[in-house]
Amino acid sequence: MRLNSGKLVDSTNLNDFRIELAGEGNHYPFSLRKEPSVLLKRSDWTMATYFNAIHAAITNKDYNQVFAYARSIRSIYPQADLFSNLTFLEGYTFEQLGLNTEAKKSYTRFLNNSSQTYSRLQRGYENADPNDSIYLEQRNAARQFVNGNRALHVFNFPPIPPKHYVIPNQPGFLTATSTLSKKRLSAGLTLGRDYRDDLSLGLRLSRPLTTSTQLVVQADVSRNAMEGTLGLPLQLYRTENNSFGIKLSPFLTYCYRYDTNPAADEVTYQRSYVNGGFQVSAGYFLLPNVSIGGVYFLQPGKNSYDLSLYWGLLDNLALKAGVKDKDILVGFFLSGWEISWSLNHQRLLLTSTLF
Repeated sequence: MRLNSGKLVDSTNLNDFRIELAGEGNHYPFSLRKEPSVLLKRSDWTMATYFNAIHAAITNKDYNQVFAYARSIRSIYPQADLFSNLTFLEGYTFEQLGLNTEAKKSYTRFLNNSSQTYSRLQRGYENADPNDSIYLEQRNAARQFVNGNRALHVFNFPPIPPKHYVIPNQPGFLTATSTLSKKRLSAGLTLGRDYRDDLSLGLRLSRPLTTSTQLVVQADVSRNAMEGTLGLPLQLYRTENNSFGIKLSPFLTYCYRYDTNPAADEVTYQRSYVNGGFQVSAGYFLLPNVSIGGVYFLQPGKNSYDLSLYWGLLDNLALKAGVKDKDILVGFFLSGWEISWSLNHQRLLLTSTLF
């Protein structure tokens, strides 16, 4: 919670908060207090680069560079003092230089305003301090210094190089950047076409097993068939900053057909069958929010490919343009869902990605 000034609410200003809240009809403006981190911008990459440079400068005791980088961060993102530990980093640097008055000012600003260790604009680090342990340790050190305790605290400032932001189910990458280390079950709806080219709907469940392995279970139903798929996507290779990734997804599928008329598939008709296949994909970032992705899908009786360009707009939304089988398409890619228009066949494509 914050006051209108941006100051964090605590026991010293609780009455001021109540007065402000009453003036707003007792409705707290949550939408105005959240960090505006949805839109993907190239400047996010630059800002994260400067934070990494600050960590390196403190580690190398190149303290004068810290303030230059901090000015650059604020020029890109004026709200950095509210949503990161930037003022703590400055206070810590002043403390190392023996400038206690300036250190106290910076630490006080940190205690008054900052609500987290990493800004959510530092893509890939928004969940790097899940228990707020770093943040709480830094607040405790800053509070002790402001209260007159000059005991020097020693902190480790590891490298935090910027990372490309990966959309869920993006070609080449196993999981989204922000959920890479989270072993939790996620669910989603799927949309596709069955063997008779009729619409099918389904449910997809996935759970990371390790940082390079995922389990996927999917069930689909249509007017003609019921289908279940078990997949094991594997991250074969992924650079530390997510600039390039290769993913292999072997799977098994069981299909049961309702219709009893084999006329549409006279040679290979079976009421139920099991088969397998794989999907391999690769992704490469040309720019911080622009990537190219290639997908090849192989299953007995079916194969397809997709080579497209992705331009990230929001956290999980990208513009997409490329070639998919026989279609030259443009459209949107949303966490594995794709809605696009075929320029050469003049038709709408609406699909969901299993892996």
